[in-house]
Amino acid sequence: MVKRLQQLQMVQILGRNRTYLPWIDGQTTTTTSNGPNTKEDCVYNYACSMLSLGLVFQEFEDAIREGDGDREERIWKLLLLIFKAKVRRKGSRTKYAFEAFRYIALLESLLTPRMAHKLKWGRFVNTSGGHGKNIACDMRVELFRSKTKELLSGIGGKMDEKNSQKVVKAQQKLDAVVLNFDQECGVNPQCKTHTKLSSENDVENMLYDLQKINVFQFRAGRQHKAFPDHAKSILEDLDMGKVLTWVQRLVKRFSKSHQTVDEQDESDNEG
Repeated sequence: MVKRLQQLQMVQILGRNRTYLPWIDGQTTTTTSNGPNTKEDCVYNYACSMLSLGLVFQEFEDAIREGDGDREERIWKLLLLIFKAKVRRKGSRTKYAFEAFRYIALLESLLTPRMAHKLKWGRFVNTSGGHGKNIACDMRVELFRSKTKELLSGIGGKMDEKNSQKVVKAQQKLDAVVLNFDQECGVNPQCKTHTKLSSENDVENMLYDLQKINVFQFRAGRQHKAFPDHAKSILEDLDMGKVLTWVQRLVKRFSKSHQTVDEQDESDNEG
């Protein structure tokens, strides 16, 4: 309890001396508009859009941890629209949208039901056991590559293709030996996720700033100087007509070739 009070006091001190999120400082960067958007609260809109995107990201991570292929597919469909949404002054993320569409197309039509099932549910792996401890297969490959690099570093001057192949082929058996040894000795399994620094103090500082300016309390005419006229949803300005045309063009190409096209095709990746 004492530690908690000390943390809150520190947050208050930091809040008086500086703003953790400088763009929400009400005295310097938040203004009241007299223009056509006087009925909108762009500060409130920005906070809502950031919150919604953060929740989508957390939902995506949770779907991976739970190994839920159906939920991940639904999130990819939402991400497809988010990537196609045109961000002011930056344009849309069409390359990412193409990858999202290709994944959905593989599941829905391009693959056989058997292969589609393997693709949807074979994207996760649980190497430590337990509920909600799945990791993405890409992460598993990254961990495998990291261990292989450690073994290759021990070769020293004898590094060549032949010795490298021996190390790679022995990697899986070495992992099995290490796992068996750890289980016999009661050693806790190694964490399979990236190490993250504690963000507790940062979160408290940001919450103090957000509460100070009441970003989730609607006030008409409020806006950020850095990015005025911010929409409440990133999908608000999405032109679904153009998205439909883009999807129909890709579907037509896929139906002719019966295979995914190269994502570098400029005709399919433009707006």
